[in-house]
Amino acid sequence: MKGGPALGLLAVAVLAGGLRAPLLGAVGAAAAAILAAAEAPLLLGPAVWWLPWLGWAALSCALSAQPWAGLPVLARWSAFVVFLALAAGWDARARRLWLTGFCALAAILAAAALATGAGVGFGSTMTGLLPPYYNYTAFVLAAAAAAALAWALSPEAPKTTARAWLWILVIVLTACLLLARSRGGLMGLSASAAWLVWRRGGTKVLVVMIAALVVSIIFAPDAWKNAAFKRGRALGEARPAIWRAAVGLAAGSPWLGEGPGNFSVGYLRRPARSAQGAANWGLWTPYAHSEPLQAAAETGVAGLALWLLGFGASTIGAFRGARGRLGAAEIAARAALIAVLPQMLMDNMLQLPGLAFVYASLLAVSRPTPSTRGSAELPRVSAAALAVFALVSAVPGFLAAPAEAGVEIEKRMTRVERAVRIFPMDAPRREDLAQTLEEAGRRQEALEQWSAAERLAPFNAIYPWRRARLTPAAAAEAPLRRALELEPGFLSARVDYVLVLRALGRRDEERAEIAELKRRAALPPPSTMSGYERTIVRRLPADLARAGIK
Repeated sequence: MKGGPALGLLAVAVLAGGLRAPLLGAVGAAAAAILAAAEAPLLLGPAVWWLPWLGWAALSCALSAQPWAGLPVLARWSAFVVFLALAAGWDARARRLWLTGFCALAAILAAAALATGAGVGFGSTMTGLLPPYYNYTAFVLAAAAAAALAWALSPEAPKTTARAWLWILVIVLTACLLLARSRGGLMGLSASAAWLVWRRGGTKVLVVMIAALVVSIIFAPDAWKNAAFKRGRALGEARPAIWRAAVGLAAGSPWLGEGPGNFSVGYLRRPARSAQGAANWGLWTPYAHSEPLQAAAETGVAGLALWLLGFGASTIGAFRGARGRLGAAEIAARAALIAVLPQMLMDNMLQLPGLAFVYASLLAVSRPTPSTRGSAELPRVSAAALAVFALVSAVPGFLAAPAEAGVEIEKRMTRVERAVRIFPMDAPRREDLAQTLEEAGRRQEALEQWSAAERLAPFNAIYPWRRARLTPAAAAEAPLRRALELEPGFLSARVDYVLVLRALGRRDEERAEIAELKRRAALPPPSTMSGYERTIVRRLPADLARAGIK
């Protein structure tokens, strides 16, 4: 059977946490390239449309301020292109096996999601085998629910008991999406169901269905709507702010962007403000939470145009072909493809290699027949080179990994200094170096690194605060003011500011700051979601005692 090894890789990639871990991602990409080398010369088929963007991303990576960060991204997208080419060549038997295996895979993921959510309220705890967020599991569950629904409704559906199990699977997967309150998954599944209704009953039936859905939403109880749209979540609507930040990055560098893998570098320069979080600037993310906006931020507006070319051409090609010539696998793949599109536009699904392979399989199987012609071929030597590149791409990240707890300071210093040399634009790595230098008693060098980190992340209030602690009182006032301007609730910085005013003999200002400090310290501590927020809102008795507050 043609395609068996690639189908096995797809299952392993999803079950192994989506290959989110960098080393697993590199191994997965190399495995895809090795499979391509075994079939070389491999006809690229629909994958050829992604080559212009991939080439542009490589140029953007080479010219970026931090090229090593882009290697894993290029390896992951190259593996996606290769896997799409492999899947486009699957024969009819492989496609039927894909459909059966995909439904079975979803059943395993659903069971794992229910297991992690049981007893703790389900919702965001339904991470299952694809941690740390439930969204990744929802991506696969929505696609599989749509595929199973399409299969159950097709003339090729299994008979009697098997068909009943298929309907049970649809119900269970939909229930999981409801329990997780996955807006993207439910939206995609609804769109897929609407397409299936249109395909079977025509436009009139579809209009009636949409009208009934709209009416039910309008007259649904407020409690249901609040739960469905997550109106009670403090960070439930953070994505629009992150999207605006991504647009700003693309506008600031319209040709080449920040470079693949460097979204967080640009984001830390101009982050999104957290409207309801414990801190103003605690909303950190390495992703744009939208695949096209991720491409725009990292490869520029020009890169976005090429990304949309690959996305648009391969998607349009997936829906070409007469209805009568489509088998159950092709219809199921089209239904699943519709189900994942909203999630790709609103989240960073393709940043996990395993989910990128899922998307590639949907694009490939949606086509009426396996591709027999392609505008380009992948020769064996290129596939072999890609396998080597995929493994090499993980080396910089491995060399820059933080030292384990308990490692002596000399070895830790070597590790963090090497990390900064490899990733010089990464503010958190500068922070690690500054802290290590402080522990080693090298205060002046630590001060330089805190200043460098602040230049890379000017909205991080911790950096000016740490810098102020290494300077005399007269020089500490300005950075402490900056820290409090960014985070008025930063109690540790406010304590230090009180001490600076005391040292400078400015008693009236000192008393005013003490009163403000007492007022803020008396407030109930907010819930936090990150180390940054915990540092900002912490109430250390020793700190308060230094300011004379019991």
